[in-house]
Amino acid sequence: MESSIRVARSLDCTTISVMGIFSFGLHAAFRAAYKDENPNQIAGFIFIIDLSRTTRIDSSALGMLLLLREEHGGRNDNIRLVSANKDVAKVLKMASFDRIFWWNNVAYLTSRP
Repeated sequence: MESSIRVARSLDCTTISVMGIFSFGLHAAFRAAYKDENPNQIAGFIFIIDLSRTTRIDSSALGMLLLLREEHGGRNDNIRLVSANKDVAKVLKMASFDRIFWWNNVAYLTSRP
């Protein structure tokens, strides 16, 4: 499966779906997906990063998520990581992303093998 990014926009939300391996190869597409947004103009604007079709994530992708956070607010509630599989959630947890991003993967993080 080739890695790719899909973007859906509405007035108060941009959803960025990552398919395949989330790595440096997606840097330009990921940045293009959010660079023109100005969430400060709209109260409650959020970015949703849909990881439901992400098979793996590496350190460069973690850096891309941190850049998104830095460039667009720095709050953990306006960027939401959703639907990561067990392996991706494990990497996010090891990087302490559960402390700096909102996400819905609590079940993956607290379950034991």
